[in-house]
Amino acid sequence: MFRKIYDSLSMPAHLELLVHADYICLKSWVELTEGEDAVAETIAASPKSLTFNMSVEHGAFPPNASGIYHSKLPACDGVSATVSGQTLWDAMPSLIQADHTDIKTKVFSCKSYAWIDPTDPSISSGELTDMACWVIGIKRDNSMNPAFNSTAESYVSKAHPLRTSRQYGGPAGLFVYQPFATDKFNTCSMTLKYNKAYGFSTNVADGWSIGANEAEIFKQKGTDSEGNAYDYVGQLFEAFPHFTVTSGGSTIAADGTDTVNFKMVDKDGALLEKDSIAYLDSTAGYLPKTRVPITAGLGTFKVTALGLASDDTFKVKLGFRNMTGVHDIDYTVS
Repeated sequence: MFRKIYDSLSMPAHLELLVHADYICLKSWVELTEGEDAVAETIAASPKSLTFNMSVEHGAFPPNASGIYHSKLPACDGVSATVSGQTLWDAMPSLIQADHTDIKTKVFSCKSYAWIDPTDPSISSGELTDMACWVIGIKRDNSMNPAFNSTAESYVSKAHPLRTSRQYGGPAGLFVYQPFATDKFNTCSMTLKYNKAYGFSTNVADGWSIGANEAEIFKQKGTDSEGNAYDYVGQLFEAFPHFTVTSGGSTIAADGTDTVNFKMVDKDGALLEKDSIAYLDSTAGYLPKTRVPITAGLGTFKVTALGLASDDTFKVKLGFRNMTGVHDIDYTVS
């Protein structure tokens, strides 16, 4: 598991990340200029079924709502009393506090917040599946976009999940990588982008690592002394499982059948003793089953070179529901 941070968010807001085992909340706090009041509640007097306390406190999850389909609003503009920059600074991870001491004398108000909440009934089974990359974006006015599963979107569009994030939720600020739908959020890897002037605060004190050093990147033409750049694209695949074929593949007789055995592994090749479902697709031949169970990290399936002739080639793609083609198994017909 990793928690990597980048000071590359262009939106001028302080982010607050609150992580619970079953849900996540991301808030944006904006600086108030001298004499400016906190954001005022503007919808309280209007008739509505929705009933909720718009008051938001730093360090606490927003209150539940009633009168709508779910107790948590996917995203909402917040209302808060003013909060001192000292309060925000105190809740920053220690590895970035030294870079943000000037925030202590400033005053902030909550602009907006959004939830990652799988119990939201508007989230369908297509999103509530293994290999989920949950994304929250911050709009140009510092308000939040509702969270969505970018791998579910990219399955349809065939675009890279992070490109999908730019299209639907950008500028993206938070990526939470949930390899299995049963994984708790406090065990998931994540990437957080924050504004270098305002920093971020969180209830997760430990485990953060800085993904890049901006000064060194410019000095050393693209990377810092550790070889890092503002490149987090590969982190999605670092967090998710891979496959290793233990037997089968390579050659197959015309109209013959081959049995493939495989295991599910992490980025270092270690077996992941988890249950899941593998999704199969082939460019030719025949697959009796296109979904096969993975039990304690192990799986098996059969493939037949139906109707193929000598020297024909094809491949079987092994993947997950929303991430197909994680591993290709190549065949040559003998």
